[in-house]
Amino acid sequence: MRYRLAILFALVGLLVLRAAPDLHDGPVGRGPLLSNGPAAPQAEAGTTTPPAPAPQAEPSLSPQHRDGPGYWFVAADGGVFPYGRGGFAGSVAATSLNGPVVSIVPSPTGQGYLLASTDGGVFAFGDARFLGSPAGRRLNRPVASMAPTPSHQGYWLVTADGGVFAYGDAGFHGSLSSAPPRSPIVALVPTRSGAGYWLVSADGGVFTYGDAGFYGSLANASLNAPVVGVTATPSGGGYWMVSADGGVFAFGDAPYQGSPVTEPLRKPIIGISPTRSGRGYWLASADGGVFTYGDAGFYGSLAPATLNRPVTAFAAGAGSTIPPRRTGLASPFGYDVSFPDCSRALPPPSAFVVVGVTGGRMFTANPCAGDQFRWARSGTSMASVYINVNAPEPEEMAYLAHDAGDRCHADDGGCQLREWGRRGAIAAFNLARHAGITSPMWWLDVETLNTWLPDANSNAVIVQGAIDALRHEGVGVGIYSTFLMYPRILGGWNAGLPVWVAGPEDGPGAQAACNGSPFGGGQPWLVQYPRGGFDGDLICPAASPGWEHVFHAPPPLPVPDFAS
Repeated sequence: MRYRLAILFALVGLLVLRAAPDLHDGPVGRGPLLSNGPAAPQAEAGTTTPPAPAPQAEPSLSPQHRDGPGYWFVAADGGVFPYGRGGFAGSVAATSLNGPVVSIVPSPTGQGYLLASTDGGVFAFGDARFLGSPAGRRLNRPVASMAPTPSHQGYWLVTADGGVFAYGDAGFHGSLSSAPPRSPIVALVPTRSGAGYWLVSADGGVFTYGDAGFYGSLANASLNAPVVGVTATPSGGGYWMVSADGGVFAFGDAPYQGSPVTEPLRKPIIGISPTRSGRGYWLASADGGVFTYGDAGFYGSLAPATLNRPVTAFAAGAGSTIPPRRTGLASPFGYDVSFPDCSRALPPPSAFVVVGVTGGRMFTANPCAGDQFRWARSGTSMASVYINVNAPEPEEMAYLAHDAGDRCHADDGGCQLREWGRRGAIAAFNLARHAGITSPMWWLDVETLNTWLPDANSNAVIVQGAIDALRHEGVGVGIYSTFLMYPRILGGWNAGLPVWVAGPEDGPGAQAACNGSPFGGGQPWLVQYPRGGFDGDLICPAASPGWEHVFHAPPPLPVPDFAS
């Protein structure tokens, strides 16, 4: 088709982009198409001289720092998902566990946490300290919950039959192990002094030890769903219970601020956490939903993302600092999405997402790019973008000299090809700008499924035209390809750009590619590999210190300064 018709299609795509619905109600999924097959040349062009690479700026180190209120979700497989000022310090999602993770205890700084699994395993991350566990011992019933001492120099684990294990400066004040309750224990809640605790069972029964006071229970009540979470007020003079159907029950000086019990829940409630003031609380559901009451702030949620395993634990931090500008990636793992994903399920939350702007070829549009980019910037994620690059089809080549005539002589094929690449990138950049998409880094998708010329030098001129256009807009540029595709399309051209490597089949292969020999004279910054049914991506050590050169960071969330 003619170049001017391609521009028209791009403008039509722009209208589709601007009219797209809010992404939070729409799924996305897989990313760039891959093939290791031979290139499919469609047209002839004269031999041209490949462009020389331009020097690249070195990324600068930006150390990670987090503080202030936030919360963490934990999935049964040990995946950790922080929001607000909750810091990511690691997870056991890639570890073979003997039992699902059921509890998280954040450190006072918010820069670490402990995870506990049903077999008694305790996993320490960040500045949280491991002080012991019953892992390896034969337990009569699985671990149900974990709780810290007031000093955070110790912790308790409680099993479903009421057995209590104390570590560090946690004192043992009694248990139910010799007289198991009629309903399984779901939580141990320490008193303010740490000199006692409450054990609470699924039927709402309350058992007090040490200096814990009894303020009421649900033991004789008829519940529609079992109790799944308990937390004490800051004064220690009361507590809240929450049931799986969202019912909230307040005792002592605990104020009732509301509940979702009358709302249809997609998944059951799994936990409750209080605000620092005691004037509000968060409820969390198994799909990562968050329900806020009183002075509890909303900082993001996992719903409606597709999780590998359900959320089993939730905790809020007690910091009080308004968050500064984002200064680090939560983890090295992310995903990429594009036009094939407009009607597919969302990948799980991740540290970053790369969004395709084009619809598989130059001068086309991903109709849901705007929505995908807004989703990519939600929560703790950061975002970058990519566009497809290709040579003209035969019918487009026939009109290329005419359409590029305002800048190129009729017999200057190299100039015309450069214009093709330049104008294609400009069209994509304008599409993105009108859809509210911005990124400090743009990736050029160079793969053999698209149309390319037999002469690699001519293809390099097209790619250089796209590079020139994007650099003129003040953004960085990298190339997405594989070790097989790049030489087939671009020969030995040394582009000297960061590379996004595709092709590895798993995480170890991706890590190896980060350290492998690069193509095109560039360093691997990202590696794509299949992950959980989606196109997963790993950020390489060469790029992670300078993430701000790659990703658009969302603005800091407004976080209230809770009263002590």
